[in-house]
Amino acid sequence: MFALAMAIGVIMAIQSAVNAQLRIYVGSAYVTSWVSFTVALPFLIIMTYVTSASLGFPLTLFETEPFYIWIGGLCGAVALMSNVLLFPVLGSVQTAILPIVGMTIMGMLIDHNGWFQVPHYAFGWARFIGLLLVLTGVVLVVYRKKTVVVSTNRQWLWRLLGIVGGLLLAIQVAVNGRLSTVLHSAPHAAFISFFVGMLTLACIVVVTKHSFRQVLTPFREKAPWWIFLGGILGGTFVLANAYLAGVLGTGQTVVFALFGQMTASVIVQQFGLFHSEKNRVRLMQIMGLVIIIVGIAMIQLL
Repeated sequence: MFALAMAIGVIMAIQSAVNAQLRIYVGSAYVTSWVSFTVALPFLIIMTYVTSASLGFPLTLFETEPFYIWIGGLCGAVALMSNVLLFPVLGSVQTAILPIVGMTIMGMLIDHNGWFQVPHYAFGWARFIGLLLVLTGVVLVVYRKKTVVVSTNRQWLWRLLGIVGGLLLAIQVAVNGRLSTVLHSAPHAAFISFFVGMLTLACIVVVTKHSFRQVLTPFREKAPWWIFLGGILGGTFVLANAYLAGVLGTGQTVVFALFGQMTASVIVQQFGLFHSEKNRVRLMQIMGLVIIIVGIAMIQLL
């Protein structure tokens, strides 16, 4: 089970690299994100039926449940767009790490205040020290003596976007958890979340005057088949996460998944896998990753 938890973290790192390549062909982060969500839908429909759940739901839920149970897809859509935008600018490692900061901070706020009807967990000293370790580790990961891609000021704006994406992911996890409880089915909740996200991204594509015809470009240029797998990888992550949280507990699932994600991100960046830009991983970054893992373990397990 621990190996499976690490594997879903690896899946997230691969998804970022795959979606970054899809964006090169379609030329738009919005269209790329829309494709990823759309590809995930048939997979989640199949998984919903396999688990003997229905795609429908009682309309009375709009009256009996708070409105926020439907916004998980919106949060996920914006978070995925930020991920697609960040990868070519900051690389695999920072794209993986920065959202974790946002997830950690927002996750602790949600737990401490009991938002979205989650169980209450007080913000104690162990969590405070863990948060300091996470922030210290992030500084070590992102610090560079000279900038390669964009200016320092602009890099920090991109990093802030990554953190905001993490905030939204934490909200999505809490909201989808509530929706899963209401529907008595994790795959059904994931399907609704991705469907809402797909509609959100379709509206964004239309409003920003991008064209859905850009999806045809990879076929015309004979792009690798695997660039369309981002959505399936994302759907697999959501389902596996929900399953493992019930078996291992949320804390251990998060820690081992993040370990897998960080390790895979380092490997992707070091060797330039999936046609990504090859950047040598520095010793300081590895030290930062270890400190982040220790900090997250303190937050989730103590």
